Parts: sequence; C-alpha cells; structure tokens
Amino acid sequence: SAMSYIDTRKALELRLKNSWGSTTVIKWENVRFDPPVDVNKNPRPYIACLIKNGRGHDITLGSDNPWTRWEGMVIVQIFVPEFIGTKLATQYAETIKNIYLALPRNIQYLNSGIIRLYAPYATEAGVVGGYYVVNVTTPYRRDAQLP
Repeated sequence: SAMSYIDTRKALELRLKNSWGSTTVIKWENVRFDPPVDVNKNPRPYIACLIKNGRGHDITLGSDNPWTRWEGMVIVQIFVPEFIGTKLATQYAETIKNIYLALPRNIQYLNSGIIRLYAPYATEAGVVGGYYVVNVTTPYRRDAQLP
C-alpha cells in the first residue's frame, strides 16, 4: 500500500521506543539531535535507530491477489563514552536484543503488512568519534498484498 514503508518504520520504531523508555535518549533518522552531555559537558550514552529497507520479491505466482515480501534490517547503534570499558554498551545491547527477540515476533502497524522479526545480533564497531559503539542488528521480512 501507499503507506507501507512509513507504517513499517513506525512499527519497528515503536517496538524500541515503548520498551527502551528513558534508559537513554534516542536519535531518530534525519531528526535534529544534539548528543547528550552532563553538567561538565562530558558525553552521555545514547542510542540511534536506523531502518534499512532491502530487496522485495514476489512470493505467490499466478495469483489474482499476489503477496510481495520485502526484507530489511533494524540497526540500533549504541554510543557510550570511550574509556569506560564495554560493560554498559554490552548491557544496552542485551536489552535491545531482548526487545526485538520478545514475543510477538510477528507485528503489524496499520498498512505495514505482516512484519516477522528474526534473531538480533550485536557487532562491536569500536571507538568512533569519542564513543565506543555497538550495533544491534535485527533482520526482518514484511509480507503484504496490494490494497
């Protein structure tokens, strides 16, 4: 449908937002963001949410009402100040992994179609610009019919 990409993003972002709460601030894609600092202007942890849409393909042949499947990834980037070790970033990664691993693994939001979440995994990206970064990637697929 016309809104399926928008509704898919909403479903995947809401999953994170509703469960992460006020643990840290969240940087959303293409929204103005100032990395948080404490009273002494030292960096504070935050996370960023990225949705990467992948390829689409037909999953029914010769049907009057065909289904299409799209693939994608949710990437949640964890930023903690450098030189504090890996424990906090790893704890955050565990939390995010569990958010996307939790039931239900099939979700839907308005015209998103049926979104199936697959097992998340964490990848250490090392130190980038004064932050130690860990990426938690959750692959998904989305099945939908034309409206």
